[in-house]
Amino acid sequence: MRVAHLVSALHEGGIERLLIAMSRHWDHSDVATEVWVLNSDSIPQYIRELTSSGVLVRSIGNRPREKLQFRLPAWLKRDAVKNDICVVHSHTPYPLAIVTIARCFLGARFRHVHHQHGLATDEQKWLWRVLGKVGAPDRVIAVSGWVRDRLIDDFPFLRDRIVVVHNGVEPPDRELVRPITRTRELFAASRLVPFKNMGLLLDAFAIARADCSDIRLTVLGDGIQRDDLERKAKALGMDCCVSFRGYVLEPEQYFRDLDIFVLPSLYEPFGLSLLEAMSWGRACIATSVGGTAEFMDDNQNGLLVSAVDPKEMAQAILKLANDLSLAQRLGMNGRQTSERLTVSATVSQIQEVYRGLV
Repeated sequence: MRVAHLVSALHEGGIERLLIAMSRHWDHSDVATEVWVLNSDSIPQYIRELTSSGVLVRSIGNRPREKLQFRLPAWLKRDAVKNDICVVHSHTPYPLAIVTIARCFLGARFRHVHHQHGLATDEQKWLWRVLGKVGAPDRVIAVSGWVRDRLIDDFPFLRDRIVVVHNGVEPPDRELVRPITRTRELFAASRLVPFKNMGLLLDAFAIARADCSDIRLTVLGDGIQRDDLERKAKALGMDCCVSFRGYVLEPEQYFRDLDIFVLPSLYEPFGLSLLEAMSWGRACIATSVGGTAEFMDDNQNGLLVSAVDPKEMAQAILKLANDLSLAQRLGMNGRQTSERLTVSATVSQIQEVYRGLV
């Protein structure tokens, strides 16, 4: 069986990190897997990492997306036949639309699996409604039960097509995990966009620092809000203790060396960065939203807080900052959680979806 994962590009983000991690666990003797990119604007290192895992990376478009849009469905149909592709696995709305046109209007005969990594925006809801009339994917993989339920609420015709496959991580070897010996270094890792709610974290950090003046915060990631967040940190008088590092291609050193991870999202389809922090044995704080509650239990493997109350988040920060034994216990329990939610398990479940279609 040959499968092509279809993405718009290989940029920074959770989808790309998951694909690279999955590539190291794909059983190529059973499911020959390729990654097809709709334009050539990709991070070279991501292509190298996929290739080193035995994954062929193809570009079926080498000019800006808008110049190729009307041709891509025909090119996809042609290349799928040429390369004997049985299943096309799309990952974002743009590839979803391209695959649908190729199948429903051009007669492409491959099976279609779509991976729903987040909530459907208003624009995407329009696309799903069209799909309900012309032809939905054979299967839709939701990254959490929460995403599944939202999709079914909006699009009941998907009920019998959705399967839940949680994202997974590759837990580092236990000897690489640094025990928590201090609780002063906080960090967050995400795109700096509104729903990630980093402004709330800055407010909470400022409140907590009034009672614990030696804590520090490192923010990994980039996005449209970065300049605003840097200005806010300065306005709060925290530019000396809050560091914005931008997008980090290999963030493992931060997960290993820092102490307390915070995910302040307004909603979170799954929370891959949270699970990554757990895999490194970090003490974690997250907002009780979306898919995170499916693998984080309050006061068991992390602390769950409100997504709208900076004082509650500040209390959680201080609770860990002042209780090393609690931070250590949460970190150890979080590590055990990550050992259940592995990339290997994710790959096995996805390949079972493929086998059920061909």
